[in-house]
Amino acid sequence: MRVMPSEALMKTFDHFGGIPKPFAFNEVYERLSEGAIDGTENSLTNIYSKKFYRQQAYMTKSNHNYLGYAILMDQTVWDKLPIEYQTAIEDAMAETTMWLRDHVNELNEGIYELLKESDQIEVYELTPEEKQQWKEAVLPIYEYYERQIGEDLFEKVRQLQSE
Repeated sequence: MRVMPSEALMKTFDHFGGIPKPFAFNEVYERLSEGAIDGTENSLTNIYSKKFYRQQAYMTKSNHNYLGYAILMDQTVWDKLPIEYQTAIEDAMAETTMWLRDHVNELNEGIYELLKESDQIEVYELTPEEKQQWKEAVLPIYEYYERQIGEDLFEKVRQLQSE
């Protein structure tokens, strides 16, 4: 299974009994076509835009992972900005984040429909019971990372999951 270079993903797929391989993204199509990997862990947009679905016979939509991004700024630099700039940046970030979430959800829904209609890949969506099994199966990974990053921060992760 090709995964992004991520300790968390490696541990997760190893825990599930897979053999995770962190190949470079630009190698995935070729590795799939030559049989060096059996599958990938990717977003719908990557599976569609990079045409991985032409090399994979099956896809399971598991929603097991969230790929998010953070925008960081040095606290000293931030503190030097006038409050009206800070407010404008925070407002712009909130507006952009909401727009991006809506746009990505709409894009993913459209791509998911295209993949389901494709005759090149068979798409499977987990049942609610199967999703619950995944959640239970991954608990040891969550517990490991909770010890690594701390209970307070991990509680925020749980809050995001419930939203």
